[in-house]
Amino acid sequence: MWKNMLLKFRNPITLIVELLIPTVVLLGIYGLKASLGKTKNKENIPDYALPTYGLQELYDQPVCIGENLLWRCVLGKPFCAKTECQPKRIAIAPSSTDPVSVMYAKEMFLWLNGTVAFASPFQYFNSESEFGDVIGQSDYSKNPDWPVYSAAIIINAGYPNWDISLRFNQSYETKIGSKTSIYYMPDTKTKLDNLLNTADDSESQMRPYLDSYVDIGFFVLDDLVNSFTATVTCRISKQCTSSQQVASGVPGVVKFPNAAVKSLQFWSQVGGVFALLMILALLYPVFNVINVLVNEKETKIREGLMMMSARGDALWISWIFNF
Repeated sequence: MWKNMLLKFRNPITLIVELLIPTVVLLGIYGLKASLGKTKNKENIPDYALPTYGLQELYDQPVCIGENLLWRCVLGKPFCAKTECQPKRIAIAPSSTDPVSVMYAKEMFLWLNGTVAFASPFQYFNSESEFGDVIGQSDYSKNPDWPVYSAAIIINAGYPNWDISLRFNQSYETKIGSKTSIYYMPDTKTKLDNLLNTADDSESQMRPYLDSYVDIGFFVLDDLVNSFTATVTCRISKQCTSSQQVASGVPGVVKFPNAAVKSLQFWSQVGGVFALLMILALLYPVFNVINVLVNEKETKIREGLMMMSARGDALWISWIFNF
């Protein structure tokens, strides 16, 4: 009886087809992988530097192009005249009510407004949470009469162990016609693999990280913060007088070079259909398993074997060996 049931469920031709289909598909995938081989990407050594802009240059721009540290086009326009630009502000706040952080936050606010005499984009907040409440309102940035903030300088600790955080709007939009593009800024909490060309994919909406840092004005604000900390440190250590200033500046930045590497073309060419190929390879065997299971339930063979004292674990083992 066991032999007759096994022959009924497992026809030799069916068994051969079940083994043949996955084997042919897998051999085809392997042959495709071998034929594609490897592609050598040439080394990429940048031959130019991206210039950084000063606050004066950003302020004196005759037109607004998208967004920068001091201006933005209203209603998401990509280009607009200076009269149509909405000024943006930069928040300064201590991270907490710690007296030292509060003291240096107020000192930085006064120093920056005195240094940047041509504009007054800086606004002081009593704490980081107070600034968070302002930008967390549901109508923030939608009402053109409300101030919009491009960045925030958060003072965590002062001299001699300076700890200052620069926070920027993580995304901004530009609208050309009916198409709106969203550019995502680098997330400093995410660990990146510097061996990869991060965010350089032409199909990605994300801009290259270095370009993003330049465009959002990170280096401009970083230079101002570094100049402030260097000036205060110099005066406290009595290496310069109370009237002397220490200036820090980054004139330009260059991308990391990429060495020549070999990459497999298999996944870039076949990756989109690989899952479908695996489904096709396993579809027929899985179909037969379900078919036999349904037949077993329909014909009550399992119950008949149990009536003849067949053990449950023996039945399970027979299924495992059978398939």
